[in-house]
Amino acid sequence: MPKVGMAPLRKSQLIDATIQCIHEEGVARSSVQRISKRAGLSPGIVAHYFEDKDGLLVATLKRLNKGLSNEIVRRMADAEQPVDRLWAILDAHFEPVHFAPDTVDAWFALWGMMREIPELQRVQRVYEARLHSNLRHALRPLVAADRVEIVADTISAMIDGLWAKSAQPTTLITAKRARAVFDDALLRLLD
Repeated sequence: MPKVGMAPLRKSQLIDATIQCIHEEGVARSSVQRISKRAGLSPGIVAHYFEDKDGLLVATLKRLNKGLSNEIVRRMADAEQPVDRLWAILDAHFEPVHFAPDTVDAWFALWGMMREIPELQRVQRVYEARLHSNLRHALRPLVAADRVEIVADTISAMIDGLWAKSAQPTTLITAKRARAVFDDALLRLLD
């Protein structure tokens, strides 16, 4: 039986181990046995806290998305103008922590598992809806009302596309270059 009060620590250990295991061995080889061993815990603890491997993968995506959401909220708190809110969203997405190889591998693997694990889709939909809402809110004072949706969609697609492109190990577009491309495109969208 797990010790009382240890749940947050144990869950965090298992999620950390999941990210590392995916990074080093791939999602297919990241079994409950391997993940729990990496965390220094018994395999049964996964079932106790997450029900199964799918539950652990969902919790891992939630953690990754929550980290990004927290960074957006932190940066937006300092934003005084609508355009500052847009830059805060962008800055949060291009933080170096989101380009760490283990994080990149986990995000790509979890996105790839969405067809197999519908709960991953739900988690991602919630995150994307929140992002789109934040973008629309920031854009309303900056662009014509009939352009808010299309500009928000464009920015969202650019964030994902430039992040995905610049996060690949074989890319010629670095995170810094992706940011420059995005800045240029955003200024053109707002004109």
